[in-house]
Amino acid sequence: MNPKYKMQKDQPIPTPIQGRFKQARQQFLPVIVFVCVSLVTVYLWKAEVPQGNLVGQVELVTSSVSSVRPGLLSGFRVEKLQAVKKGEALGQVIVADPKIMAATLATFRGEIEMLRAGGSPMQNQERIMVEVERLRLGWMQQRVDLAINKVKLQQAESEFVRVEKMFKEQIAPEGGASRGGVISYEVARRDRDALKIEVTEKEKIVEEFGTKISSFIASSNHSTSTNSPLDTAIAIQDDKLKLAEAELSPVTLFSPDDGVISIILKRNGETVTANEPILSIVNTNSQRIIGYLRAPFNSRPSSGQKVMIQPRNARRLQMEAIILRVGSHFEILTPEFLPFPDKRTESGLPVIISKPAELDCLPGEFVDVVLK
Repeated sequence: MNPKYKMQKDQPIPTPIQGRFKQARQQFLPVIVFVCVSLVTVYLWKAEVPQGNLVGQVELVTSSVSSVRPGLLSGFRVEKLQAVKKGEALGQVIVADPKIMAATLATFRGEIEMLRAGGSPMQNQERIMVEVERLRLGWMQQRVDLAINKVKLQQAESEFVRVEKMFKEQIAPEGGASRGGVISYEVARRDRDALKIEVTEKEKIVEEFGTKISSFIASSNHSTSTNSPLDTAIAIQDDKLKLAEAELSPVTLFSPDDGVISIILKRNGETVTANEPILSIVNTNSQRIIGYLRAPFNSRPSSGQKVMIQPRNARRLQMEAIILRVGSHFEILTPEFLPFPDKRTESGLPVIISKPAELDCLPGEFVDVVLK
């Protein structure tokens, strides 16, 4: 064989540039992609996945409003999500049956009239003592009239609430004559307003009577603590009247805390029982975070230990907080604290953490807690 041809045969065949690029891509590109994906995964894991297994919730403090006595709900005009202040009056509960109280007060009025008819100077008492007793009887008469008017006002309030609801439902007429036995909205409001004015005027008269009696007794140096039968009878009626006035007085419902009304269970005109929840108020100024540390964990947290709070929002900022108290036993976790609530039941160690001032989370919102 010709040596010239042999030397040409042993030379390598030249590879085009496209082939070399394809070979490099097949050998090195998978490794580069794998490394890049691994770095991105690690970064996202550190940035988005909480480090640790402590889940916390901004404390949700709920207060319940109820009445200490059974009765009829009146003057209750609140709405869902309405902001209220601590000590604010929300409504009243009429604890006495107006019909029974009206009959009782009518009996008191009759007994007082009998005492006034029999309490004359024929009792052989001094004139000044008889005058004081007459003033006291007149004062009691005015108090009975005031109590009766308050009963009528309560009935008018209940009737107005009922007619107002029917008027909104286009059942009761707005004005004029009654329709189907239902009085008009204007008549119900007029009766209520008239009784309000009458009660206000009666309260002024009762107050003036009380002041007059006190001044008269002080100026005459007269003591009402006598042993006369009339004075004793007046004292008995006065005690009965005080008891009736106490039973007649409605129970005012006050807001126990600052917050927002979350649930309304009863409305105007409905009957409530003693200690029955009427509405719930959520405190909007939560100062703590309640967390549960799920097992297993390497070390038990302690009071005073610093932690990092990470809200579950787009910014994922971390804020430092301090553990206030650590529970002494495990508690069964509610489904909200579990990653897979439908799969299993778990328990956790309760931990109370201070809420950072810069943490902009609403009560009930969940956060992630990283133990240091």
